[in-house]
Amino acid sequence: KGVGATLGKKFRDLARPYYVAMTGSPTSLPLFDSMELLGRDLVRERFRVALDALGGVSAKEQKEWQQLPFPTAPATAEEHGLAEAVTVSA
Repeated sequence: KGVGATLGKKFRDLARPYYVAMTGSPTSLPLFDSMELLGRDLVRERFRVALDALGGVSAKEQKEWQQLPFPTAPATAEEHGLAEAVTVSA
């Protein structure tokens, strides 16, 4: 969502290529759930394969991406807007 905010686009307009990269289909399980199920390593590999299939990333694009001011993820439940923490009993 941070990428969409930085680029001035809505998340849904940017999400379809991510669905295709992760699942091979433009629609699927919720995107973040799919990514969680696949795990970090497989998600990164699928993104690399998708970028390579699209022609890769030039050195100039890499420099431009490194300059983008992406927002950082909230660190606490309060910053996420959660009223109370969820506890799990054993």
